[in-house]
Amino acid sequence: MSTPTQPLEPATASKTGTSTVSAVTAVSAPGNGVGFVPYEKMMRSMEGAAQFGREAMDAVIESSRVLTDGYGAIGREMASFVQGSITRGSESVKKLSDVKTPREFFTVQGDMAQTHFSALLNHNSKLSDLSIKVAGDAMEPWQKHLSTAMQRFGPEVRT
Repeated sequence: MSTPTQPLEPATASKTGTSTVSAVTAVSAPGNGVGFVPYEKMMRSMEGAAQFGREAMDAVIESSRVLTDGYGAIGREMASFVQGSITRGSESVKKLSDVKTPREFFTVQGDMAQTHFSALLNHNSKLSDLSIKVAGDAMEPWQKHLSTAMQRFGPEVRT
């Protein structure tokens, strides 16, 4: 039969004259050579991880700023297209109201359709180019951050 064990008192370490902090400090002291090298390596790794986190946050902020600016440019392009469409539509209605014959009506309508279709294709091309540019610019901070991280941590990971 086993006997119940007594729980350790929280102050046991202080009664013996050592604390956890002093015990860790003694083990990792530079003079004893036992735990100092792993301790230093661990601290460098922690500092590197903290720096990596700060740099990642900087990349997030920069990427968000680029996306915000890019979305603003896309919004301005769309507003410009809508304004141009309204102007073209008003001019087309005016031209259609001035026609005298059915032949003239269909000619104006055909020109109007061609003009609106060309404007739509041009607008879609601009939006596509702008979207690709915004996406690329937004990824640039991340690419730079990851490249730096690979240069910094790559050798440590391999060893």
